[in-house]
Amino acid sequence: MINYNFLLPLSSLFRVTATDADWSEQFGSVYYWITDGNTDNHFRINQLDGTVYLARNVDYEDIKSYILTVCIAIIRTW
Repeated sequence: MINYNFLLPLSSLFRVTATDADWSEQFGSVYYWITDGNTDNHFRINQLDGTVYLARNVDYEDIKSYILTVCIAIIRTW
């Protein structure tokens, strides 16, 4: 659990990781997207490394917790 009361926008919260067993520049890279739970756009994700950031202040009085769904895709470049 992360205490959001002391975080400023653009603070790094956590990092999602995934690997592609046959990764190479020829076969593409892993990309990350927040697909659910970010209805007020409080969070941003670095699509290349999976780091999730606080995009704007959250108010614990309004919402006590957040559950984010992150989609991971392997984009092939042929």
